[in-house]
Amino acid sequence: MFPNLVEIGKEIVKKCGGVPLAVKTLGRLLYTKTDENEWLQIRDNEIWEIEQKESDILPILRLSYEQMPSHLRQCFAYCSMLSKGQEIPREDFINRWIAQGFIQSSNRNSKLEDIGNQYFDELLSRFCFLDVVQAFDGEILACKIHSLVHDLAQSVAGAECLNVKPNAFVVPERVRHLFFHAEDMSGKHFPKFLLPLRKLRSFSYSFNVGPVNKFFVKTILSNFKRLRMLVLSNLDLEELPTSIGHLKELRYLNLSGSGNIKFLPRSMSKLVNLQTLNLINCEQLKELPRDFAKLISLKTLYLTTQQISVGIKCKNQHSFTSLQFLLLFKCCFPKLQPELVQHFTALRVLRIYECPSLCSLPSSIRYLTSLEKLWIWNCEELDLMDGEGMSGLSSLRSLLLMGLPKLVTLPLELKDTAPATSKYFRIADCPNLVELPEWLQNYSSLQRLYVEDCPALASIPPGIYNHNVNVHIIDCPLLSGGC
Repeated sequence: MFPNLVEIGKEIVKKCGGVPLAVKTLGRLLYTKTDENEWLQIRDNEIWEIEQKESDILPILRLSYEQMPSHLRQCFAYCSMLSKGQEIPREDFINRWIAQGFIQSSNRNSKLEDIGNQYFDELLSRFCFLDVVQAFDGEILACKIHSLVHDLAQSVAGAECLNVKPNAFVVPERVRHLFFHAEDMSGKHFPKFLLPLRKLRSFSYSFNVGPVNKFFVKTILSNFKRLRMLVLSNLDLEELPTSIGHLKELRYLNLSGSGNIKFLPRSMSKLVNLQTLNLINCEQLKELPRDFAKLISLKTLYLTTQQISVGIKCKNQHSFTSLQFLLLFKCCFPKLQPELVQHFTALRVLRIYECPSLCSLPSSIRYLTSLEKLWIWNCEELDLMDGEGMSGLSSLRSLLLMGLPKLVTLPLELKDTAPATSKYFRIADCPNLVELPEWLQNYSSLQRLYVEDCPALASIPPGIYNHNVNVHIIDCPLLSGGC
């Protein structure tokens, strides 16, 4: 269709030296371009003249970087603060960008999270992120950063974003974002050569730093008061120092994997700008602080806890009304507080994973009129037929019910909840599911239906096939043909 572009493309491929990553990256860059001049600019770019080793494709990758609009460049450079080879949730990219103010909106109706999703998709289309994890509804859940792409991010970030090792000794004071690498810092003091960096906006460290002591943490909290993002994962402390409340500008706090933490200080309620809080795998966390509801800017919460205390007070009408993403993982409480859930009016994503004691959803879930995704996985005691736990979800688009032995049929409340909005259903590993109700065929917007590993399921409403729904059936032996 564009023979002139084919010939130019062949010349570009030759210049890539047979390196697949280079070919793919430039291919993605040129995929939507049909202007011959744009292809010629890539072919004739001066960067090809740089002397490079056979395996060095950073100059080639830099071509793609140079074609980016400015709003993408700073987001890409900030990827150098993420670990090579580690699976990174999609929302983690976006929450970090928002915390640093990289995402702005001139339209009041546009949510920063939606703009961030667009940025992520653009970067994904330009570079080869590794091991992309895609959900049943098409959403990209997570990915890894290719080591060469990470090297490029470090290269373009310059001194503003630095990966530092303990033997560095001298670090430019203009550094704003720092990733600290060390083999084992357990029992050791915070490195003195980092203390002058009082204008840091990001601080994180590698997973192999080991459990750091309380003095190490206190030094960070007292010295870097301008932090917007702080990662203190895998702490060996039972309680976080109260000085955490001094970080007035903090937007992102990651305490994941801190299995000994039992309490969070009440001073955390002073973090009124905090948007993202990660408490995943904090198995000993007994409860949330009494003044937790004062975190009025909180948008994303990852939570592992033994209970959500009844002591949490929601006196302020704005309590939790900013919360958009909630993940409950390995929580031990049997019920969610109805008086707490009713404040989650802005919640768009609710994921409940491996909560073995949870027995029902509260009737106040009907207040979650903005909820688009409800994913429930491996909750052995959960009975969705108990109460009105699935009513009122008028914006629901994506529903996952997986590993629920007490699920016999879909809750009746779903019948009238979201037939016009629901597009993606996945039901899996439900050994006692015997039927899918007839009213499911009234879901006119349904696009994909996945039914997997449900050995007692004997039939599916035939009308579903009349709506051109993409139906996937796996390991359901009682269905016709045992598909």
